[in-house]
Amino acid sequence: GKVNPELLADRSYVLAAVKVSGNALAKAAPILTEDREFVLQAIRQNAGALSHAPASFRDDRLFVLEALSSCGAALEFASHALRADRELVLAAVRSDPRSLEHASEALRNDRSFVLEAVAESGCALQYAAQGLREDKDFLLAAVKRSADALAFAGERLRSDAEVCLVAVRRDGSALRHAGKEMRDSRRVVVMAVRGHPSSLAYASEALKRDGELVLAAVRLDGAALAFAAEPLRGDRDFALAAIKANATALGHVGESLRTSRDFVIDVVRARPLALEYVDASLRRDRQVV
Repeated sequence: GKVNPELLADRSYVLAAVKVSGNALAKAAPILTEDREFVLQAIRQNAGALSHAPASFRDDRLFVLEALSSCGAALEFASHALRADRELVLAAVRSDPRSLEHASEALRNDRSFVLEAVAESGCALQYAAQGLREDKDFLLAAVKRSADALAFAGERLRSDAEVCLVAVRRDGSALRHAGKEMRDSRRVVVMAVRGHPSSLAYASEALKRDGELVLAAVRLDGAALAFAAEPLRGDRDFALAAIKANATALGHVGESLRTSRDFVIDVVRARPLALEYVDASLRRDRQVV
């Protein structure tokens, strides 16, 4: 039905309506649609409101720049010319990396611009031109800026040792984006674990059974033991070695060992600091504590 004209001039009512649909701004009273700050507020509520802003605002570069700085998704509703404006698109990407999808084709193919966008967020690479995502030289430059860019590389490059090594050197957790072959590469996984011990979680099952590699991770972070293969976590000698390397590992050994009175007594004798991580079921045992 017809809406009371007074409501169409009510800021709270219109903003609530815009939140549901950006189209609601088109029906708002001129006293609101001609108010620069109100229209910006409406765009923050719903990016689609930009398409219903007055032409004087939509053609105002500074207005659109301000809108994109707080609501990058609004780039979708900017003019063709503004979607090719480097500064505006970069402002949108800073606010919402996914907005690169709505940049001009020329910008999505522009190596230097896409690298700037990736430096803001590796997720932006997802919307770059396919040719760039399959270009090894470009990818090497991209993962140096953001290791997360590896997630959006072409499949072949996610299994490229050089690309993966650069990515995990920057951030070990990028191992989760590497191809299966790379997650089974000892060289790549060692590099990942060195900077991010819990990235052991993304290693192949074979490497999770590699005692030397697991101990290297545990020395840096006892919680990494949680990602080792079950046979290692349940092996008495290996578990004791892990706890000697890092007392916090006691909380991540296999359950049968963690609740074994004899094992925990041996652990506390060998590594008194591990007492803090003794299972609750044994904390009142006088021989243990």
